[in-house]
Amino acid sequence: KINLMYFGRLSKTKNTDIVINTFILLAKEYNNVYLEIIGNSESQFYTDYIKNKIKESNLESRINILPACNHKELKKHLVDKSFYIFPSKEPREGHSNALTEAMAWGLIPITTSQGFNRCFVNKIKYIIDNDLIEQFSYNSYNRVLSNYTDEIVLEKLKEEYDFLFNVKFTS
Repeated sequence: KINLMYFGRLSKTKNTDIVINTFILLAKEYNNVYLEIIGNSESQFYTDYIKNKIKESNLESRINILPACNHKELKKHLVDKSFYIFPSKEPREGHSNALTEAMAWGLIPITTSQGFNRCFVNKIKYIIDNDLIEQFSYNSYNRVLSNYTDEIVLEKLKEEYDFLFNVKFTS
C-alpha cells in the first residue's frame, strides 16, 4: 500500500486540486495507491469543488479527507504515509513547517511551486517503479536531522544575530 498525503489549508493557492489530480493519475496505474488529505478549506466553494472532483474520479473509497487536527493527532496519520505532495503557490510561503514535519516522519516530499500534476506523477512513478521509497524516506528523515533540529537551527540563528550585531556600519 502506497499512501500519499497532503496536510495544511485546503485552498487554491495551496493547489489542493493538483494533489487530487496527481492521485487520480497515479491511481489509474497503481491500484495500491491511496490519498489522505487533512485540513480545513478556505471557502465552501473550494470544498465543494474538491469534493466534486473526488466524486467524478470514482475513487472515493481510496481518498480520505479529514478536518485539521492538532499535532498529536497528526502524528497518528503520518506513520503509514510514503509521499507528501506539496504544490503550494502561496506567495508568502517558503519551506513550510508542514513540509519539515512530513520529512521528519520520513515522507518523501514531492513539491514545486509550478503546480504541474504530470511532474508530480512522473516523480512518484519513478520512485515507486525503481523501488526507492525506503531509501528516499530515509533521506528525508536524515535531512531533517541534519538541518532542522532545535540545536542546529538555534546555532544558525545565533550566528546570524552575531553577524548582524557585530557589523560596523559606515556612512
